[in-house]
Amino acid sequence: MRVLVTGASGFLGGHLARALRSEGAVGASRGAQSDASIEWVRPFDPTDDNAARAALIGVDAVIHAAGLAHVLRQTHADPLAAFREANVTATRVLLDAAREVGVQHFMLLSSVSVYGDQVSGLVSAETPTAPSTPYGVSRLEAEQVVRDVSAITTTVLRLPMVYGPGMKGNPLRLFDLVTRGVPLPLGSIANRRSLLYVGNLVEAVRRLLSVSLPSGTVLLAADAESVSTPALVRDIAAALGRQSRVFPCPIPVLRAVALGGDRALGARFPLGPDALWRLESSLELDSTPLRRIVGPPPYDRSDGLAATAAWYVTRG
Repeated sequence: MRVLVTGASGFLGGHLARALRSEGAVGASRGAQSDASIEWVRPFDPTDDNAARAALIGVDAVIHAAGLAHVLRQTHADPLAAFREANVTATRVLLDAAREVGVQHFMLLSSVSVYGDQVSGLVSAETPTAPSTPYGVSRLEAEQVVRDVSAITTTVLRLPMVYGPGMKGNPLRLFDLVTRGVPLPLGSIANRRSLLYVGNLVEAVRRLLSVSLPSGTVLLAADAESVSTPALVRDIAAALGRQSRVFPCPIPVLRAVALGGDRALGARFPLGPDALWRLESSLELDSTPLRRIVGPPPYDRSDGLAATAAWYVTRG
């Protein structure tokens, strides 16, 4: 099997392209291709029909991990247009090219952002979607493109926050704060959130490539156990060999500080309303259907955080 992984210069795509190289995986990116542990195809623009067809000749399966990532403080003049170009148009062009050249399986890595901000309780693939951000809208539209196609088997894998070596965004920010010993007023938060260690994602994708599912299947991926934000901070501190400096603070006070700081300092303020919402809200995923297909995640949170901490320390 020859598997093409888009976005291989990024966090998720890079892990998949490296780990699945023995299964015939090659990495694709429109930009830098400096990782020698990945077998690369010629750089191409995923919104270019001819370039996409040329890149996919001889490919059996596509793992589409590329796209414009979710940015909390999007400053683009038209964020929705930018997200649609990167996440919807590119998906449509790649999928059409894959169908034309005979690719058998197209797997889209999507996001739980398709559920929006108001979802509560245990979330499943059947939970109604209601994206509340331009990013979430673009992810849901990309999913629809994939699920509507015929003549090729498609799978959609919705992901929560993914952590592991090479991570960026909020997971990396938490590691930075713990390392610097910053006191975190998060002790009063009593939420439950699903996370996903990138090693568990890799193994789930590896096994999904070898099974036959109905086209358009939507699955949710997550680690075996959810965790509260204060417990996650304490676990990160333990993995780094640091002291956890979490203290309680009333949630209304936190919200007022987040709103005031956001208005006063904008993007320079580290805990705006969006970031706080993701730290205090609950989002638990029902990944039981995926586990029935591929088995339980091979790594628990302590394994994932230990591997992430080892990478974090070596990066200085």
